[in-house]
Amino acid sequence: MSTYAWTIDTDHLAAEGIDPMTGDATGTTGPSTAPDNLLDALRAGAGHHFTLYDDDAIPYYSGRAIYAPDQEGTEDFRVGPLRDYGAPNAGCTLISWTGHPEWDSEY
Repeated sequence: MSTYAWTIDTDHLAAEGIDPMTGDATGTTGPSTAPDNLLDALRAGAGHHFTLYDDDAIPYYSGRAIYAPDQEGTEDFRVGPLRDYGAPNAGCTLISWTGHPEWDSEY
């Protein structure tokens, strides 16, 4: 079981009318082992805001992530959405956290 969960709130390429190969990712959640209580909290609007960028600094996805309290600030916390979805799905290389630049990470 994972100690975090994330959701994609905006697929920037789809929103701009660029035809992404995978369709509109808005509403995608993960990881597959995310606990129901954390997914429920995301559905209720909780979570820290992030944006996933490619290596040209183009924003691909924005969303929110929530973690078990003892996980905040860990590597899983900082790179989870990038490692789980942004990198393998779209080649994203950077996650930036709104209000928490110390959490920004490259992968």
